[in-house]
Amino acid sequence: MMEFLKRILKFVLRENYYSRMQLFFFIQRHLAKYYNKKNERAVNEYQIIISMIDGRIDHGGLADRLRGIVSSYAWCKENNIIFKLNFNFPFTLQRYLLPNQIDWSIDESLISYNSIDSLPVFIDSRRQDRKNEVSLQKKLADYYLNKKYKQIHVYTNMYFADSSFSLLFNELFKPSILLEKNVEYHLKRIGGKYASVSFRFMKLLGDFDDSGKDTLDSIGRKKLILKCREIIYDLYEKHSSSGLSKIFVTSDSQTFIDEICNIDFVYVAPGTIGHIDKIADEDVNLKTFLDFYLIANADWVIMARNKRMYKSGFAYRASLVYNKPFEEYIFS
Repeated sequence: MMEFLKRILKFVLRENYYSRMQLFFFIQRHLAKYYNKKNERAVNEYQIIISMIDGRIDHGGLADRLRGIVSSYAWCKENNIIFKLNFNFPFTLQRYLLPNQIDWSIDESLISYNSIDSLPVFIDSRRQDRKNEVSLQKKLADYYLNKKYKQIHVYTNMYFADSSFSLLFNELFKPSILLEKNVEYHLKRIGGKYASVSFRFMKLLGDFDDSGKDTLDSIGRKKLILKCREIIYDLYEKHSSSGLSKIFVTSDSQTFIDEICNIDFVYVAPGTIGHIDKIADEDVNLKTFLDFYLIANADWVIMARNKRMYKSGFAYRASLVYNKPFEEYIFS
């Protein structure tokens, strides 16, 4: 154990992860307040690991949540531990995704917050130095998820299982009837090969409530919208020789969508744009999952951005569902 801790400490010091460790201990203390020895004991016979999406921390968007869930399941599968998923914030996941080959469902009454039986674990993720980051995530998972508790409750968006994401995701999930009907309807309307192009403006166009960049002035907004329109035309021309029928566009800006939806080869799924970690709304939730699956079914997946736009993981994560080619299109 001491050798393991020395290796972790060496990595942390080398990569200047002091702030990360501060966050880790802060979240661990925050989660610990929900657990005590007076709460009901766990009744499960065999150890279970539960991926927790319950609103007790900031879980991030759909892509963040899914990568953490799949990585947790990957660890359980590798180590022959029963995997369960408690996803109830700000909606119940089964409204959109159902268990497929693995029954990950769990009655909330069976989740124990007794500190003798159950341990909350927080493992976050960073984007820089991906190789070392993945290695660290796996080591942290090996250390904390091997603890001898009847239940381990994992709060994480780690992504060490990306190489097998498609297999694992599809073992876990299948679309609900509601989602499947919507996806099939829009695939028929698209009617052939298509590319998906995603634009994540955050606050740049002034119509999306999110952290990050400042809002552009009116001239800057117009220039950015026009540039992104040009990119859509360029991408259509690039792929049209391959039998492309439509370009499916997703964005966090309704202003931008309104400016490009009249292009004859552009397809946009209806619904309200929003962030699932900030608003509980049926229309927002359904559009988020619908966009995700329509991106996943595209023949080419593209995320277009400049240096001021957000490097979202949504399109990339969707591309992994069916192993579709992904391209990051950077423009000035």
